[in-house]
Amino acid sequence: MLYLLYRFFVQLLATLSKCRRQIFLIICVLSFALILNQKETVKRWGNYFFDAALIALPERHANSDIVIIAIDDFSLKQLGKWPWPRDTHAQLINLLTAANVKAVGLDIIFAEPDRNNPASDQTLIAAVKNNGRVILPVLPERKPDGSLDVTLPMPALSEAAAGLGHVDTGMDSDGIIRGAYLMAGQNDKLWPAFALALINVNTSDIQPYLKGIRNPENAAPASFWRRDFRIELPFLPTNSRYKQISYAEMLSNPDLLREVAGKYILVGTTAAGLSHMFMTPLHKNSNLVSGIELHAGILDTLLNGTAIEPINPMHSLLLTAALVAVPLIGYNFLFATQALPISMLFAALALAASTLLLRNFFLWYNPLPVILPLTGAYVFWDWQRIHFFTQSLFKERQLAKAALHSIADAVITTKPWGIIIYLNPAAEKLSGYTMQQAIGLHINSVIRLADVNTVSDEFGFDSLIARLSAGDCMKEFGPKHIINSAGEERAVKISASPIRNNSGQIISIVFAFTDITETLRISHKMTYLATHDALTGLANRTLFHEQIEKAIATCKRQNNNLALLFIDLDDFKKVNDGLGHAAGDAVLIETAARLKANIRQADTVARWGGDEFIVLLNQLPNEENTTYAISKVTEQLSRPYIIDGNTLYVTPSIGISLYPKDGLTAEELLANADAAMFQVKQNGRNNFGFFSNSHDKAGKQRLSMESELYSALAEGHFEIYYQPQLDLKTNAITAAEALLRWNHPKQGIISPDSFIPLAEETGLINPIGDWVIQTVCRQISLWQKLGLPQICISVNLSPLQFLQSNLCEKIRAALKNNRIHAHHLKIEITESLMIKNVQNAAKMLWDIRALGVGVSIDDFGTGYSSLSMLKNFPIDQLKIDKSFIGPLATNSDNANIVQTIILLGHNMGMKIVAEGVESREQFDMLKNWKCDFVQGYYFNRPLTASQLVNLMQENNLKCS
Repeated sequence: MLYLLYRFFVQLLATLSKCRRQIFLIICVLSFALILNQKETVKRWGNYFFDAALIALPERHANSDIVIIAIDDFSLKQLGKWPWPRDTHAQLINLLTAANVKAVGLDIIFAEPDRNNPASDQTLIAAVKNNGRVILPVLPERKPDGSLDVTLPMPALSEAAAGLGHVDTGMDSDGIIRGAYLMAGQNDKLWPAFALALINVNTSDIQPYLKGIRNPENAAPASFWRRDFRIELPFLPTNSRYKQISYAEMLSNPDLLREVAGKYILVGTTAAGLSHMFMTPLHKNSNLVSGIELHAGILDTLLNGTAIEPINPMHSLLLTAALVAVPLIGYNFLFATQALPISMLFAALALAASTLLLRNFFLWYNPLPVILPLTGAYVFWDWQRIHFFTQSLFKERQLAKAALHSIADAVITTKPWGIIIYLNPAAEKLSGYTMQQAIGLHINSVIRLADVNTVSDEFGFDSLIARLSAGDCMKEFGPKHIINSAGEERAVKISASPIRNNSGQIISIVFAFTDITETLRISHKMTYLATHDALTGLANRTLFHEQIEKAIATCKRQNNNLALLFIDLDDFKKVNDGLGHAAGDAVLIETAARLKANIRQADTVARWGGDEFIVLLNQLPNEENTTYAISKVTEQLSRPYIIDGNTLYVTPSIGISLYPKDGLTAEELLANADAAMFQVKQNGRNNFGFFSNSHDKAGKQRLSMESELYSALAEGHFEIYYQPQLDLKTNAITAAEALLRWNHPKQGIISPDSFIPLAEETGLINPIGDWVIQTVCRQISLWQKLGLPQICISVNLSPLQFLQSNLCEKIRAALKNNRIHAHHLKIEITESLMIKNVQNAAKMLWDIRALGVGVSIDDFGTGYSSLSMLKNFPIDQLKIDKSFIGPLATNSDNANIVQTIILLGHNMGMKIVAEGVESREQFDMLKNWKCDFVQGYYFNRPLTASQLVNLMQENNLKCS
C-alpha cells in the first residue's frame, strides 16, 4: 500500500514537472484576474458594459405616484423673469396642501431672505409649515478660493420644512451620472438624498432603503464633502418620462389638483438656460435630463426597490476565479486545439452572468476582470504554440529550401488555411513580394486572381484549399490570370499538393505556378488579327458569322428574339473625296466607338466592309425591345463628327431584320436587313426601317407609338389635367387629382389607357412619372405665388414607379426645388399594388409618409384587401372605386358596401373620396352617408391648370 502511494506521488510530481509552464501560466493569469477585480480603473472601464447592460433590463415605466411640477419655458413666459416672488411659491404649496399630496420636494435654494419683500418670506415659511411635508435642498458648492461650502435654506425656512435632502448628483469621471449617494454631508452632519428625504416624510425608518457601497468615515477629512451608500440607478428608457405639469398651469388650473392628489411632488427647473442638464447611460447628446428628473428617478428606484448594488465582493472573486480558471485548465490540459472557442465561450459567459444578475436581481458584476485575462492568456498561449511549431519545422524547411531554389517554376507553401510560410526565388519574381514581405499574408493577398468572379470560381485559392482539405487530388490546371504587386497581369498554370503529417492531417499546401504569359500573348495576337478589323478593332465578317450562328442557336433553345441592324453611312464617299481617306478613316473609327458605347455586353458590332456596319442585338425577350436600342444608335450616329477641326454631318441608314420573323438563318437575316436598309435609302435616307414583309399593321402601329413616345417627353407633348374634388362639408374645392394626357401633334389628346401600358413595358414610365411629380409641384408653387386658395393635388404612381428605390428622394427633391409644403401633395397607389408585396409596400409608404406627403388608396374595393390589413399602412384616404358608385341608386348591395367602407374607414381615421359621381342622386346619398369628398362629371370633367384657376376664383363650386 505504501509502495502504491509512493508511486502515485512520484508520477504526480513528474506530471507537474512536465506541465509546470502551463501551471505557472494559470496561476499568473488567475492572480492577474483577481487583482483586476479589485482595481478601480477596471471598475471605471466596466461602466461601459454597465451602460450597455441597462438596455437588457425589463421594460420599465414611470411611477404614476411621482409628478414633476416644472419651472419650464412656458411658466417663465407666464410668470415673468426668474427668480419669482416667494409669494408665488407659497401659493403653489398652499394648492398642494389642499390637494393632500404625500410629500413636496421643493428643489429651489432660499439661502438668503428677500430684502425687497420680507413679507413674502413669512408667507412662504407659513405655507411650508402649514403643509408639513415639504423637503428643501442642501447644496455643496465650491467657493472661488477653492474651499467647500454647504448652502442651506435660511434657518426659519429650514425649521418650517419637514426635512432637508442633499442634491449632490454623484457624477462619474466621464461626465455621466450612473448612480446616487443616499447619504452625504460635511463634518459629522449627513443629510439623506433629496428623494430619500421625501420618503422619510411618510416613514420614520429609512434604514431599509440604505443600500449600496459604503465609504469609511475616515475616507475624507472633516472639511470635505463625504458621500455614503452609493447605489446604481436603472434609468427609464428615453421613451418613458415622469408626468410633468407646468408650474404656471398648476397655479391657473384648479382641475389639476385632482391629478396630484396623494402623489409625491417634485418642484424644479426644466427651462433651457435655467436648469442643469445631465447625461445618463440612456440619455445622451440632445436627450439629456434635468436635475429634477434625476431626483424623480432616484425616488422611483427607492419606491420600487430596484436600486442596483454591486455583487458581494467574495462572490465576485469566486465567480471571476471560476470563469478564468476553468477555460485555462480546459485548453492547457484537455482541448489544446480549441483555445479560441473556449476563451470566447467563457468571455461570453461572463457577459451573460453580468446581464442576468442585473436583469433578475439588480446586482452588478463587472465582466472585464474575466475578459481581459482570458484575452491576454490566449494571445500568449497561441504565440507559444506558433513558436514551438516554427522550431519543429525549421530544420525540414532548411533542407527543402536548397531544392526549391533551383526550380524554374514559382513555388509557394502555405498553412492549411492559406497563410504563406515560404516562397522560392521564382515565386518572389512572379508575385513581386520578397519572402519576408509575404510570410504571414494570405495567398489571395500575394497572388491575386484577375478573374472577376474569383469568390465563386471553382479554381480560386479558397476553393482549392477547401477541396484539398476534403481529400481531392489537384492536378495542373489553367491558364489562370494573376496580378502581382506591381499591377502586372501574368498567365499561369497552377498545381497544388497537400503535405500531411503522420496522422493524415494537412499541415501545409504547396502551390506551383508555371508562367505561360508569353505563349498566350502570341496565340491571342494571332487569333485577334484573324477575327477583327484592323482599322476599327471591331469584329470582322469571320468572327461575326460565328457570333450570329451561336446567337441563333441560343435564341432557338431559349425561345428568344434577336435583331440584326445593317448600317450604311449616307454620302460617306463625299468625306473621302473632300477631305481624304485619313478623314474617312477617322469617321469610321468614331462610328465604331459610338456603336460600341451604346450596346450591351451580350451584343456584337462588326465592320462589314467600307462604310457598312452590322449590329447584332442578342437575347431580346420580344421584338418591341429593339426600338429603344435602335433609337439610341440612330441618335448617336446622327451627331456631328469633329474631324481635324471640321464639323461633318454623316447620317445613317439602318435596315433591321428580326429573328425568327424575318429569317431562321444568318444568311436570311443578313439579306433581309440589307434589303430593309436599301428601302430606307430609297425613302430618303437618315432613318431606320424594318423588313416589312413579316410585320402586320398592329405591330407597325405599336412600334410607331413606341418611337413617338420616346420623343413626346423630350418635345413637351405631355400635359397635366386636374379633376376637382369637392368637400361635402363646406361645398368647396379643397383638392384635385392630377391626370396625365398625351397631346399628340397629329392625333390630338390621347388617353393614358392607350400609352401607359406601353410606357411601363419600355421603362419610360419612370421618367414620365418623374416629370408628372415635378410639374405638379411646380404648378402648386405657382398657384401659391398667385395667392390662390391652397389645395392638395393627388398624383397616381404606377407599379414600376412605386418600386423605385430612390422614389422618396425624387419626391423630396421636387418639394424642395419648388419650395412647397409636403401636405400639399398626396400620392395615390392602387389597392392591388399595395397587397402584392405587403412588406415592401409598407416600407415605401412609411418612407413617403415621413416626408409629410399624404397617402391615398385608389380604386378601393377592387383589390380584395381587408380594412384590418390597412391599419398597418400610413393611409390618410380611401378612394371608393367608381364601379361601386355608378349603380349606387339601383343596387342595394353596392349601397351597403359603400356605406360600410365609409363607416369603417372613418373608424380607422381615414378620409373617404367617392370617384365617378355623375348624378345628383348619387351626390345626395353620399352626403347623407357622411362621405368626405366626391369627384366626377356631375361637378366637372378634368380641367387644365388655367381652367381650374378660373373655377376656384369663381366660387369654389358651391352645391345646394
